[in-house]
This record gives sequence, C-alpha cells and structure tokens, in this order.
Amino acid sequence: MKKRLQIVLMFSMLVFSACRGPLNKTYNPRTFEEDMQSMRESKINEDDIQLLAKFILVSKLAGNDLNGETYASILEKVKSIQKAGNDIAERERNVVAGRSQRLKPLLEVNLISKNFIRIKDRDYLAYKVVFHNLSHKDIKAVIGSIGVNDLMDKQIKKVNILLDEQLKANSTLEKTYTFEYNHSDEQDKRIRSKDLIDMRIAWIPEKIIFEDGRLAE
Repeated sequence: MKKRLQIVLMFSMLVFSACRGPLNKTYNPRTFEEDMQSMRESKINEDDIQLLAKFILVSKLAGNDLNGETYASILEKVKSIQKAGNDIAERERNVVAGRSQRLKPLLEVNLISKNFIRIKDRDYLAYKVVFHNLSHKDIKAVIGSIGVNDLMDKQIKKVNILLDEQLKANSTLEKTYTFEYNHSDEQDKRIRSKDLIDMRIAWIPEKIIFEDGRLAE
C-alpha cells in the first residue's frame, strides 16, 4: 500500500512538473509563438495563456522589455495587477453602493421617456427625467448619473445629470436632457433601437446640495 502511494505521488509530481515546464521557460520574442503552443499542448489553463499573451503583446507595443523573465514570473505579475484592479473596482462599487444608500431616501429620480429627435439638422437623444424631493428641505442642486442598462443589468451607457434649479421640499420636477446623437457610437445606437421597457434604469447619485448649504454625498 505504501509503495503504491509512493508511485502515485511520483507520477503526480511528474505530471505537475511537465505542466509547469513551459511556464518556467524564459520569454524570448523569437520563440513566443512556439512557447504558447507548447503551453496549450501541456494543458496549461487557457485563461492563463490568454492573460500571458495579451500582457506580453501590450508590453511589446508599449516598449517594455520582458526578455529574461520567465513566463511564470510574468503570469504572477499579471495576476497581481489584475487582483489590484479588482480590489480597486470592488472598493469603488462599495463607495457607490454606500452613497446610494445614503442619498436615495432623500431624492427619487426616474427616467420616464427617451426619444430620438432632430433639432436644426442635428440629431439628439432626449431623456425626460422626473425628480421627486423626498426630504423636508429645499434642494438647490443635484449631481449624479443615470445608468441605462440592458435586461441583464449590463450597462449600455451612463448619462450624466445635473439639476441646477430649486426643487422644493416634498415636490416633483420634470426636466428633459438632450445629448447629441453619435451615429458611429454603438451605445447610442443601442439606446435608440430599444424601447424603455426593454431597459433597466439605475439612478446613481453623487451629491445633493440643499438651500441651507448642507451637502449630502
């Protein structure tokens, strides 16, 4: 039994070593394509291979020299950068979520219509927005944005919103925002082609300035 276990362990180590082999090779631009193919043949995770390939190509375009580094060290560097980016993104999401939790009870914002219009031979997307002051104080200004998302809640476009007129306590105000339509912008095309019922709308508040000078953010 003990001998069988030793054989299994040795076999596992050999397999692991074989899989790690191409990663331990030093990067060389002349053998890059061959090395990528060798990694695929060694059953190395395809996501790791794609991360490596993209990072190396971007580094090359940026003029960064990776010669002398092993693929393993490059991959570790990429994953470290990726993790740092994910951590920053997570912190930003938490900040936005916390701000929304604080500000949404003070102000309700809804997108009630969006239209494609033409003004003086120029095309625009018009967004009609309703603001409802839920607080007991007059609002002087509002800064935020409206996330126009698809039904899977993937953002199509973020529409920046600035309200710079008085909104009385417990009152409602309707305002239309127009933005020039970009015929080459896929985001604008998608918004124009979809009905409002086929989109999810998210109000993303940033700041509320009250008439008494108080700032909520």
